Amino acid sequence: MGTVRPIHEHIRSGTYRDDRHGDKIVLPPADLVEPKWTDLLPGSSAEAKRTRKDAAELWSRTAPVLSLAAGLTDAQRETLAMFCVSVANYWAVTREISRTGNLLKGRTGELVKNPLHTVRTMYVNEITALRKELGLSPATAARITRPATSSGGDSDDIWD
Repeated sequence: MGTVRPIHEHIRSGTYRDDRHGDKIVLPPADLVEPKWTDLLPGSSAEAKRTRKDAAELWSRTAPVLSLAAGLTDAQRETLAMFCVSVANYWAVTREISRTGNLLKGRTGELVKNPLHTVRTMYVNEITALRKELGLSPATAARITRPATSSGGDSDDIWD
């Protein structure tokens, strides 16, 4: 037997069926509540403020789309918040690499790779995984369809 897909994946991909999935837990729709960015990204420096602004802007662009297209609810907002924080931090690290350079002088004066490249790679891996989880990668987004309903009405019928 294959792996069991979560119910929200069936809803997002359009394969939801009452006879198969009716007894599963389905999260009711609830508006996504934006996190308090000062709690997640504390600091008073100009870079910290810019990182909070970047995360908030990404949330404002992404949350409404995911709420409508993928049925993301407030119970799942942590994944989206992690995505926004990771992308904002990725941009901050990239800006710092741009300021300090790709190569730095080591202890003995030789040129070494900027250690921030390792940090940036960690963010890239985290962002890639979260994009797939949220259905934001191009391949995943191409598979998302609005669920079909038997009543021919709006897709919100599955919440009734």
